[in-house]
Amino acid sequence: MRAINSLLAADFADGHVSTVAQVIRTDGVVQSFCDFDAPLAVGSTVYAPAAGLTGIKLTLTNSASVSDVQTRAAWLPVLQEADVLSGVYDNATVSFGFMSNANPSYGVLWVFSGLLATIKATPDGFQAQAQSAMWKLQRQLGIYINPTCRHVLGSTVDPQGVGGCLLNMTPYTYTGTVGSLINPMVWDVTIPGYTVAATPGTPNAPTLAVQQGIAGQFLPPGTYHYSVSSIDANGQESATSPITSAVINPNTPPTGGGDITVSWPAVAGAVSYNVYGNTAQTLLATTTSLSWLDNGSQGSGGSPPLFGDFFAMGILTMTSGAATGLSTDVKTMLDQVLYLLLPLGREVAPGDTFTITPGCSKSVGTCNYKFNNVVNYGGFPDLTPERQWM
Repeated sequence: MRAINSLLAADFADGHVSTVAQVIRTDGVVQSFCDFDAPLAVGSTVYAPAAGLTGIKLTLTNSASVSDVQTRAAWLPVLQEADVLSGVYDNATVSFGFMSNANPSYGVLWVFSGLLATIKATPDGFQAQAQSAMWKLQRQLGIYINPTCRHVLGSTVDPQGVGGCLLNMTPYTYTGTVGSLINPMVWDVTIPGYTVAATPGTPNAPTLAVQQGIAGQFLPPGTYHYSVSSIDANGQESATSPITSAVINPNTPPTGGGDITVSWPAVAGAVSYNVYGNTAQTLLATTTSLSWLDNGSQGSGGSPPLFGDFFAMGILTMTSGAATGLSTDVKTMLDQVLYLLLPLGREVAPGDTFTITPGCSKSVGTCNYKFNNVVNYGGFPDLTPERQWM
């Protein structure tokens, strides 16, 4: 280090020192740049000219605080939008340093190494910011408690290292083929084993039988609203039926209440049914029968209707074509049309294949009724929400 400092001192005074940068992408590609007007070589590494490459802010620390560096360039021929969108620059390793453009054999005096944080376009080129690895010390450590699940779907260890979802994702992983592209984020697809056209039909409005004057477990007097959906063997859920309402009147004397039997006709292709209730139509129960008794014992918790969005918030990963290995989030899937949250960043063509997994809303209802995995639920649904008191 002292030798390089001594050698560069004279070149600094003469204006012969250039800024260099090196990026190691997450796919292993190494890119090296300099702000000189000709390539500079150090051993087998060639630093290519990058027009307008300048460091505009460099903050280094010798403490536990995070160092960062910002740089900009007017043009980098290797920086392609498709690569940025595909994620190969996410958390890429970035190093900045100085070298003599008059005497490249001196080597490079590296002054910063970290991870690429952001890339954004500016009127005169692009700007990138990198942070030192010390940013990892800012992560939340220990177990955090919140109503929704903290696990990653299918994980064996959660971010706090205290166990995970543990769901076997093999039965929930489907293979599909791209048919045609309506646009980069909307595709016609075929997914064998999961045919949306076979989603069971919507049940008719349920009928309600009210029984008054019930002792023991009962519903208090009031108005109650119910709807029903059907679910097939693939876990696909239909839209909910029209809502039917019923009233439980106060008893004389005004004690106790009543119960309500909700019933509906069978739907072809359905293996179970979801019963929704109350003004918000929250999930009350899942049953394989054609009726359900509401006496208040089930509560009104659970997740809202899925409305057929089995893959909403799921993950799609390409397994062939130019975008092989790239993943993106699924927005929804209607009929045989798949809607992605973001484009993959690399070209996808008809005939390319992919795997897709369903999404998880992190609610206890989804964990229980969609994945039958509530024993591993990583949230606290009965936690009292935060309130502000004046």
